[in-house]
Amino acid sequence: PTWVFASFFLGAICSIGSIWWSMRTTPEIPPTDEELAHMKAASKGFLEPLLEIVSAIRVMPKIMWQLALVYLFQWYALFCYWQNSSKSIALSLWNATPQSNPEAYEQAVRWTGLVNGWYNVVTFLVAFALVGFAKKYSPRITHAICLTATALGFLAFPHLTDKSLFFFAITGFGIGWASMMGIPYLIVVSDIPKERYGVYMGIINMMIVIPMIIQNLTFGYILKEVLHNDARHAISLAGVLLLCSALLTLRMKPQAKLNDDGSRLS
Repeated sequence: PTWVFASFFLGAICSIGSIWWSMRTTPEIPPTDEELAHMKAASKGFLEPLLEIVSAIRVMPKIMWQLALVYLFQWYALFCYWQNSSKSIALSLWNATPQSNPEAYEQAVRWTGLVNGWYNVVTFLVAFALVGFAKKYSPRITHAICLTATALGFLAFPHLTDKSLFFFAITGFGIGWASMMGIPYLIVVSDIPKERYGVYMGIINMMIVIPMIIQNLTFGYILKEVLHNDARHAISLAGVLLLCSALLTLRMKPQAKLNDDGSRLS
């Protein structure tokens, strides 16, 4: 449908526009002569970035390994939701599949767009409040609560037969998405050596991508052979995986403490 093409083109314009605006308005801070000299002296050639990653992983703080396990369940679950939300709503509201009733399925896709749009609105509304909540109750507890809210919404999702109720179910994901975009970094940052912030932030991004790759390689078989090719079961599985992720989050215990200005306590 035309609206699908329009949404992708609009997304492309917004993405390119945000990059362009950042480049125009964010000044780059050049390194000092001493920093340049240090970088040149430490340069090990073309393989240096790869060697740095391997070295950082070998001495990675324990809490980073714990975060990797949290992220395995968390991001696997989210891909299960994103891949199957339209199909789940189509089955719940119209008892339709793309093959059996294309017109009804298109309505389900449109309704899913509205539902997913709502969780982004919720994310915008609660993101700033989560910062204060994390300061008061700790980032670890905050993230676990937000993951649980998402899980409960996903577990309810496949059983709804009223259109409007999907907005209530997905509100939990909006809260969880706000936490996923920042709170996990607060959990681990105190244990990361300052001089290796860059490489460890990159490794955290790897922890996001690898579960997605694993999900793409494995979930087709699971959906067909275990979940009877029912998208509603996929959303339920996502809820269960997020509950596991919340429990694993509670097991994370940062070792280092931070001052109010973000520096390490001696």
